[in-house]
Amino acid sequence: MKDPLILRFLMRPARAKVVADNAARIKSTKELPSIRNRDGQETPRFFYRASHCKQTGKLKINAPPAGYTNNFIAFGSYAVQ
Repeated sequence: MKDPLILRFLMRPARAKVVADNAARIKSTKELPSIRNRDGQETPRFFYRASHCKQTGKLKINAPPAGYTNNFIAFGSYAVQ
């Protein structure tokens, strides 16, 4: 997985675990370890879940931070590398 948050804190794409692969889509997960922003606020973990639609090439990523009620959602396209 690669998005601005992962690249900012890991400095490289992250290897995700494929949890489902069927005719319609591939679902993968990745846990981003504890991160600290420039103001010193720490987020224990982010739980990334990506859903890749094989037919359209569209991607949806959910990244809820552990311990918080909010959720970050992004949409885009993908390429398997």
